[in-house]
Amino acid sequence: MQKLTLRNNLFQIIKLFKSREIVELLEKPNLTGTELLRFIIDSKASYDRDSNDSDKVKVFQQFNLENIYSTDYYSRLVTFVSSKGNGQIHRTEFLKSIDLATFYSEHKTLIATYNIVNNLLLSDVDFFDQTQSFSIPVAQNNGNLLIEIIDEANVGLDKFLSIIKDLNKLIETVYLLYDKVENEEFQDNPVINMVDNGSDISLSIKLPKKAANLIAQIIREFWDVIINNKTFRNNQKLKTIENSISVMGKINEAKENGIIEPEMAEVLKKGVFENTKEIILKNALTKEIVIETKEYSNRQMLLDQTKIYQLESGKQNEKENTTPNTQ
Repeated sequence: MQKLTLRNNLFQIIKLFKSREIVELLEKPNLTGTELLRFIIDSKASYDRDSNDSDKVKVFQQFNLENIYSTDYYSRLVTFVSSKGNGQIHRTEFLKSIDLATFYSEHKTLIATYNIVNNLLLSDVDFFDQTQSFSIPVAQNNGNLLIEIIDEANVGLDKFLSIIKDLNKLIETVYLLYDKVENEEFQDNPVINMVDNGSDISLSIKLPKKAANLIAQIIREFWDVIINNKTFRNNQKLKTIENSISVMGKINEAKENGIIEPEMAEVLKKGVFENTKEIILKNALTKEIVIETKEYSNRQMLLDQTKIYQLESGKQNEKENTTPNTQ
């Protein structure tokens, strides 16, 4: 599991499972059974709701949560805490229960692990909003382009380097577009400020925020073309897709208004089209697209579409190689 995914899952678990409230309450000198019971009941309800989330279940298994939220354990916990009633009792009376002491300890461990991942392993990233929730819009507005590279096995080095090369060319095209069309020159060199690996690889590229947002928009619109067609054909050309990519209209408008020459317009449009196509059809998308919840996941859809594309590409190449030269 990627560090960022682990961090975000821990953040949500701690928030929804009332981990901080439970720990803070049990660290007070005195408390009542009634107030503690309310948090325990809310915590169990959140656990039950999240038990079908495969990523969160992986976290549950690592932190013994399946045990402390089992029916028998929860029943013992509720019975014990209920017996303490509404009167103020010293915390040591509660922690005499092995069940409650373990429950308390597990929630402290969740918080401690989150703090390590968030404050040490992800201390240099600015992906989070004021509540510390992970936010793609906040990340992009801070100039972070979050890309997910997907594979059914581990991502190979050749594939990783090839995608980085295509991303760099797309970034160069977008920089050139802003320079020639918007008369805005970006001085910042793009840098990779995070690489986060699991079965897939996430990376964050630090850019001017306008560039980060535009590239994310281009990839989104290109992806929409692919998924709205039953198959994205190997021979799909620029002219058949440019009306679906809004930045193409901006380039055409600049050409018609004499801001750029027709040759420059073609360079920009080809740079956007070819490099975005290569990025997506090498199984890379923005993280926002990958983590969207769909009945059929975008991750699996991308794997399926690229298999079709590669098959058609192979057949096309074979046909071209066997066609007699009539000239």
